[in-house]
Amino acid sequence: LVGSPGSRDVAAPRVGRQVIDVGLLAGSLGFLAVIVLILLEVPIGLALGGVAFVGMYVMVGPQATYGVVGGSLYEFAANWSLSALPLFILMGAFLQHSGLA
Repeated sequence: LVGSPGSRDVAAPRVGRQVIDVGLLAGSLGFLAVIVLILLEVPIGLALGGVAFVGMYVMVGPQATYGVVGGSLYEFAANWSLSALPLFILMGAFLQHSGLA
């Protein structure tokens, strides 16, 4: 019996009403947002980063989002092994524009 001493008050699910998982809904909306942005010819990296930023901002709040984004940017910039590729591309652009290549 509901409400009797020693029993648990467990609400029965209502008939005709579906429970939607918030994580599944957020993931689906994020996926659709990325697809729409790509169809609008937004660069893929910007579309993925923007949707991830907005999703994290909504789900966990601004303080955690800014902390993660700032930390990720610092870790990427501080990694010396990844700096060789953009500098190599920059050197190629200099050579092309100078007429040496």
